[in-house]
Amino acid sequence: MASSPNLFKECGAEYRGLLRGRRGRERIRTRLSRGDRRRLSCNSRKRLDARRKMHDLAFARVLLSEGLAMTSLPTRSLEDQVRSIVAEHRDKRGALLPILHAVMEDLGYVDPAVIPILADELNLSRADVHGVVTFYHDFRQTLPGRRTVRICRAEACQAVGAAKLADQAQARLGVTFGETTEDGAVTLEQVFCLGNCAIGPSVQVDDRLYGRVSPQQLDRLLDVNA
Repeated sequence: MASSPNLFKECGAEYRGLLRGRRGRERIRTRLSRGDRRRLSCNSRKRLDARRKMHDLAFARVLLSEGLAMTSLPTRSLEDQVRSIVAEHRDKRGALLPILHAVMEDLGYVDPAVIPILADELNLSRADVHGVVTFYHDFRQTLPGRRTVRICRAEACQAVGAAKLADQAQARLGVTFGETTEDGAVTLEQVFCLGNCAIGPSVQVDDRLYGRVSPQQLDRLLDVNA
């Protein structure tokens, strides 16, 4: 849309402070989505685009510092899948978290390529989405192993030997918590309460929960060929 002095004079002042914070960006998106572009000055749109570019540059620097590859254009099938998930959960309060949980359920992890799609769909910066994904440890950014082993590290289990099980699992697999073995067989994770406190120490393998796990039983659970 071409810049117009009359248009800016008419509505530029009204939107001059509109870019302050997420609420302002949502108001702008609402105006644009309903076709009321005339009431949003060209100057405000340029400032909004500049702010998004600034966030994306900061997001790229974070990815580079963490050694993650940034995918600018995800595959079309992945994009369609993610946008379909967003459509199902968009109207929920605090939609980003349930959407990320749904992505985890469908894909098994949150691919970095998903982040720009969610930012676009929810009118957030990529840095905002990336911050949520990295804050919560449940949101994995790499493909999990064929088997996921979770060891409870809460106080009740710690009191009956969970610490020794944790050391044993890490030594046996050659990985630390949050990592996957080189052959992609097992992902090792720690959790802080599986709700099985009365019969700890507790270990969860995929969707199955085990109580009073001994070192010998843990060896059997870690054997992917068993």
